[in-house]
Amino acid sequence: MRYSWHHSEAGAWSEASREASREAERRNHRRGVELLPDIFGPWAHQTLSPVVLHWKDGCIRKLATAMKNNLDFSIETMGVLGDALEESGLATDEMVLHCRQPGQIHLSDCWLFRLLMGKK
Repeated sequence: MRYSWHHSEAGAWSEASREASREAERRNHRRGVELLPDIFGPWAHQTLSPVVLHWKDGCIRKLATAMKNNLDFSIETMGVLGDALEESGLATDEMVLHCRQPGQIHLSDCWLFRLLMGKK
């Protein structure tokens, strides 16, 4: 059986294709906007007390380094980092909350990891 394209079918397909493309562009834009707080958080230009980094033989920095090296920023590992920061009693609420935000996208170069790695 031979199928022939009708003008109306081609127009509907191309309109659906354009709408799918626009939706993908909107998703990418939203994702980019969601990343901004992770990159330029409240501590983007701050420093961190060395006491936090040396607490319990440097476990916070070691954990952050392992997470960064393994590219593991899952809810579970971010939660562990948040727990360690909270337990240290030396971190700010913003640092702990950043680790525990549901649905937060985390990058290896976010403001918190830059602080924990001693970068600005």
